Amino acid sequence: DAFDEYVERQLASTRQMVASERSSQHS
Repeated sequence: DAFDEYVERQLASTRQMVASERSSQHS
């Protein structure tokens, strides 16, 4: 389903953004 693909992409980008923010704050 196209909507599922969109949600998956949004989740992936959000997780990546959160991960990068955490790593930058950690160091």
